This record gives sequence, structure tokens and C-alpha cells, in this order.
Amino acid sequence: MFGAKKDLDAIKLYTESIAYAENGSSHLGLAYANRSAVLFENRYYEECLKDISRALKNNYPQNLLKKIVGRQKRAESLRGANKRSISYCDPPPDIPNRNPHIASASSCVELKRNSVFGTHIVTTRDVKAGEVLSVENPYEELHTFFKTYDDVINTTILFFNAAHAKEIYYNIKDHTTLLQKLNMKAKLKLQSLYIYCNFIISLIASIEIHEDKDGVNEPFSGGIYSFLSRYNHSCAPNCKQTYHGKTVAVRAFKDIKKGEQCFISYGP
Repeated sequence: MFGAKKDLDAIKLYTESIAYAENGSSHLGLAYANRSAVLFENRYYEECLKDISRALKNNYPQNLLKKIVGRQKRAESLRGANKRSISYCDPPPDIPNRNPHIASASSCVELKRNSVFGTHIVTTRDVKAGEVLSVENPYEELHTFFKTYDDVINTTILFFNAAHAKEIYYNIKDHTTLLQKLNMKAKLKLQSLYIYCNFIISLIASIEIHEDKDGVNEPFSGGIYSFLSRYNHSCAPNCKQTYHGKTVAVRAFKDIKKGEQCFISYGP
């Protein structure tokens, strides 16, 4: 792709290689180095230097070292006069009219609650297909490697439960007077739970389970999105989420009448 001057396609393919290569392997080092070459040719010198640094930390082959060090020196000499930046994903959309009560949502939606659907999202006016309903960054993130599917399930459940508990604590502290009404013993227990949840989140986020002769390293990322979690599932949804890096945007892909519920699909 690079040789054929299809630079954007080359960057995408090298980025996919980086995502699937084993951490610390020469394959990862080569993928970073190859992407740095495309970035250099397109004058993205800051990003080129970052990829060269990553390549050198991931067993880049010694017999090719002269080539990448030369590129590093040229990029360092050029980066001041030719600054460009690159993003590996499309930028998230803007929210035209932000909801005054929900920072990540448009004013065209609001939260409702009933015994059938629990807390859910409905429209406050007629919404046209294509309109942005919400744009949100994760409350907590998880990036790690797992060896088996059970590792993914068990660790993810623990991470998300801890993150939800931490979010509940913040909501109680910031939006209620409950903490002031608790006695010291109860308050200390609640604060201890918060500290424990923070510890669990930090511990899990640092885990890497490396490949052995019988296993395969699988990369995994996840996040807690408070408002996104309020969209209920439907097999015939009227909204769709798209990811822009770690930011998730939800748009209507059908016209939605005022007062109707907004659904997304939890599946692929």
C-alpha cells in the first residue's frame, strides 16, 4: 500500500497490525517502524517520532536499526518547521444544542423512568434521522490482554462492577446529602468501599496476561459510559452508536416522534 502511494490505507493496515501484534514482539516493533515511515513521508513528524520510540521498545530487529535511527534524526530536525498532526479515527460530531442537565446529551432527549423499562431515554421533540443524540467519553477505561475467554468475562465483570460502584459513590456525594446524615462508622465504610473500587480498577487496568505455548494473547478494551448505558436494547433499534477513538456518539437513524423511546442494539 505504501509503495503504491495509498498512504491512508497503509496507515490503517499498519495500525491494525499494531492492534493485533503481541506486546514486546518484533512484529509489533516492525509495525510501528513501518507506520513511522508513512508518517514521515507525509510530514507527521511528531507522530513519526512516537512510533519510532515504540518500535525501539518492542524488539525492532538490530539489522534494521541504522534505517530507523536515520529516520529518527531526520524527523527531529524537521519537526519544528513542519508541524502536522494526525488522528487515527474520525473526529466525534458536535452536539448542536446541549442538554442543560446532561452534559453528554442533546436537548432533544431526556431521561425517564418506569417499572417496565427502568431508566431510559426518550425524545423531547420530533427527531430526524441523522441527528446527534449524545456524545460521551468513558467514565472509566480498561485496556489489557487476556489469554482465555473466561479471563475476559470474569475480569470485565469485576471491573465494571467496581466502576459502577465508584460512580454511585460520586453521585451520592455530589447530588445528595446522604453522607452528611451518616454516622462516622457508616461514612468510613462507604469511603473504604470507594478506595477499594479505585484499587480494583487500577489493578485490572494494569493486567497483561502474556502468551504461552498453549494460549493466545487477545487485546481487550472497554469503558464505562454513564449516559450510553441508559439506552435500552432493541433488535429493531432507531439509533446507532459509533466510536471515535474512545468517544462514543449516538445518532438517530430513523425519524423518532416526540416522547418515543430511543433504542440501540447491544449486538454487532
